[in-house]
Amino acid sequence: VTAMDVGPWTVMFFIILMYLVLGAVLESLSMILLTVPIFFPLVMSLDFGTGILSDPEMVAIWFGIIVVVVTEISLISPPIGLNVFVL
Repeated sequence: VTAMDVGPWTVMFFIILMYLVLGAVLESLSMILLTVPIFFPLVMSLDFGTGILSDPEMVAIWFGIIVVVVTEISLISPPIGLNVFVL
């Protein structure tokens, strides 16, 4: 993925899309435990340029925030909507 000629935001878009798809069939803890060991080193190797995301600590913090938010969004999205079904 890092050798492909795509920007870091394109990679993040596909990671978010994968979380949304996985949310239809997995619960949150399983999804996070299966994907973070694969996606975290990938995201840390991306070059987000200058600004706030030039610091690796900030990239790690924002990746964690994005994972948690997208995981919860995926659990309320159709076709299963596990959180909505529980309510």
